Amino acid sequence: HGNVVIIGGEAGIGKTTIARYLVDQAKSAGYLTIVGHCYDLMAASPYGLWLDLASDYAHLNDPDLPPLPEMLTREHLDEITSQAALHSDVTTFLHAVARIRPVVVVLEDVHWADPASLELLRHVSSRLRRVSMLVAVTYRVDELTRQHPFYHQLPSIIHESDGLRIDLRRLVIHDLDDLVRQRYESMHEEDRSRLVQYVADHAEGNPFFAVELLRSLEEREDAGIARREDGWTLVGLDRIVVPPLVRHVIDARVARLGEETRGPLGIAAVIGHEVSIDLLAAVAGLPESVLYEIIDRAIEWHLF
Repeated sequence: HGNVVIIGGEAGIGKTTIARYLVDQAKSAGYLTIVGHCYDLMAASPYGLWLDLASDYAHLNDPDLPPLPEMLTREHLDEITSQAALHSDVTTFLHAVARIRPVVVVLEDVHWADPASLELLRHVSSRLRRVSMLVAVTYRVDELTRQHPFYHQLPSIIHESDGLRIDLRRLVIHDLDDLVRQRYESMHEEDRSRLVQYVADHAEGNPFFAVELLRSLEEREDAGIARREDGWTLVGLDRIVVPPLVRHVIDARVARLGEETRGPLGIAAVIGHEVSIDLLAAVAGLPESVLYEIIDRAIEWHLF
């Protein structure tokens, strides 16, 4: 029986790690795996997600597998005149592949997919019940606004496919303790406890942020984590470290908001986690009505 699994979460929460693990497990079980990606482009090309999937399939170079539909190539993309015909051809093709070998299809970062790709995903997902195929989809919840095409398609994809939705949550303190213990087995218990609390305070349960924070602490010479002859030791945690890759992720998220939104949010970030609207209005020099509009916009983008 086929099915769809939708894996959502914020940037760095572990969606790609789970998808890669799924692919590895599927390959070891003898399943055919095909992966398609979406990319952070200003304007995604029509059916870009499926063209990327088709490229991965073409690299399998297996003569026993059915050929790709002609329309699912960049050379014939301009020849698409009927969306219904394309949907039918792609679905028939995938079903033919699944009759030869069980298939795992992984579609990554569909929050960047074009509307045509999402329509095709919905069509394929609704026709899997009698097919030996799993379609696993990943997306960032912090990229979905109420106007986003995937925001509107997600309920229909889940309902029509009777699929499974998994929302990944942040790591809690004992998860971070496991992470630190595995990484620094030789560290003294007191130092390890301090390090776990530091990571919990500054990474706030995000696995990517946590790992990058630990890596940055290892690279510092004046403080952080040092490797001695007798093992790992804690040199000092007196400063807040912002890893470069984490800074890039944050910058990319806030860059699209515009300066009129970024400025007040930056002031709010300096004030702290709990911000009085009166204090923010006084410091930013803006009326409360404008600040409420900015806050609504930030909530829409999962930033406040």
